[in-house]
Amino acid sequence: MSVRRPWRVGFDLDNTIIDYRALFLGLARREGWVPATCVAEKSAVKQGLRACAADSDQAELRWRQLQAWAYGEALHQAYVFEGFTACVQFLRKFHVELFIVSHKTEVSNFDTDAHLRVAARRFLQRRGFLGHVAVGGLGFTEQTVFFEDTRRAKAARIAALELDVFVDDLPEMFATDGFPAETQPLWFYPPVSDRDDAPLLVDGLPRFAAWSEIQWWFDLQLGVTPALPPTRSWIPLRDGGNNCLYQLGCSDGSRWALKTYGRDDPAARQRVQREAAFVHALCDQGVTQVAAPRADGDDWLLSAWLDGEPVTAEDDAAWQQLFAFLRRLDAVGRELDEDALPAAAHARFSLNAFVAQIQQRFDAIETACANDPLLKEVRSFVLANLATELLQMKKEFKLFCRDHQLQPDALLAPDLRFPSPSDFGFHNALQVNGRLKFVDFEYAGWDDPAKLLADMVHHLGFTTPYARRLAMVQDFIATRGDDPGLGLRFQAVHDLVGLEWILIVLNVALPDERRRKLRAGACGGDEIALISQRLQRAKLLQSNIHRLRKTSISV
Repeated sequence: MSVRRPWRVGFDLDNTIIDYRALFLGLARREGWVPATCVAEKSAVKQGLRACAADSDQAELRWRQLQAWAYGEALHQAYVFEGFTACVQFLRKFHVELFIVSHKTEVSNFDTDAHLRVAARRFLQRRGFLGHVAVGGLGFTEQTVFFEDTRRAKAARIAALELDVFVDDLPEMFATDGFPAETQPLWFYPPVSDRDDAPLLVDGLPRFAAWSEIQWWFDLQLGVTPALPPTRSWIPLRDGGNNCLYQLGCSDGSRWALKTYGRDDPAARQRVQREAAFVHALCDQGVTQVAAPRADGDDWLLSAWLDGEPVTAEDDAAWQQLFAFLRRLDAVGRELDEDALPAAAHARFSLNAFVAQIQQRFDAIETACANDPLLKEVRSFVLANLATELLQMKKEFKLFCRDHQLQPDALLAPDLRFPSPSDFGFHNALQVNGRLKFVDFEYAGWDDPAKLLADMVHHLGFTTPYARRLAMVQDFIATRGDDPGLGLRFQAVHDLVGLEWILIVLNVALPDERRRKLRAGACGGDEIALISQRLQRAKLLQSNIHRLRKTSISV
């Protein structure tokens, strides 16, 4: 696919731009043609018609009548798919020429009183499609909207317009005689609730579940230089947490990992910049245990695909590789200028910074719990358990600093700061040909290595027992002779960081954080399930910390 400016992009109309799902259900319910339990999916409505009709012929006639109404007189009640308007507005910024090409006859074959093109034009006019961009419209005109009588005629129109990209909900459109080979097909297939999803791949077509994904694809194509080859697959691999992950397959056989964040996430750009800077710095120093970055945008990062498997065994060999990577980072850090990396997210450059940031987390969660009835159990746990715990740990911290002559306000010297991956462990590693590769550096940057090591002891992502992790961390500390104060700093903050991990687990009490997790698909979008899951994890963490503090190996 050639890259030229301006691009020419086309969209199908029905079930690609216009969402008829709720309308079909509403019309069928109005007529009493479907059960009360029927949901707003076209396949469910069809099943409901068959369940209530006298026979299959009557069900088919009713379905055709619903179509005539929905595409005709009732079309004004339909919706535009979420994200389409934002995608068009994005493309207009790049001066992309946009077209609508629809397979739609003048009148319904079932009901000649249903004037389908008239209804469609009226819908587009009323919804602002034909308004000028300068006054808030989407910028389409009568000259950029086409209706064709047959699918072949639609394919011919796409070819005549020399479209670079065409988006359609019907994969068979892309196999229609006359569909141009030069046009990149994008299959729009939103997930449905009443049946299994279609296969991820149909004859190499990239399938997109939402317009937000299609917008990311356009962002890649318009923002990556040199341009990527034509797309042959777009596979969602992970959602939940702070981001979503896709595998992008291209016609030349190359594969890429695309990490995306919510477009309204105010921290998205900062996360992308941290990860891009960190991985670029490592690659520039010859580190091969990370995926090379290709490009990044405001809310996405494109990297080389790592064809590996999750780490399932936390054996000695795996731990040796983990600490070998830290030693490599230590060496890299000595070669980097201070401005080569930003500070890590929540970096700690003094001992008092640990206390201050943990107190901030506690206060934010306590405030959120006081104002949200869904957090009643979380609030009880925080007040009955964590408040007393935090007070006791702060006292112990002050005594430890006094007894060991540590200056809590003293800033850590720049030459002792460490290029920390921050959220580090086997959960962010892949096994590739017997070697570990590491991913996800959205929190990475300069930090006190004491913070990273304390995190490794308390992180929920490990299955290795706490005491074993603590012993390995202490062995690693002993090898860093050029930082003689590391061991004492680690001991001073170790328990505090354990408490902080409980608070991190409970950060779903914060409204913005909870929305971000739910938007990314955590717990299937179930808010109550997410809160309950996090509360149980917090309780587990607290019991583990108590057990560790009581053992002889505890610092």
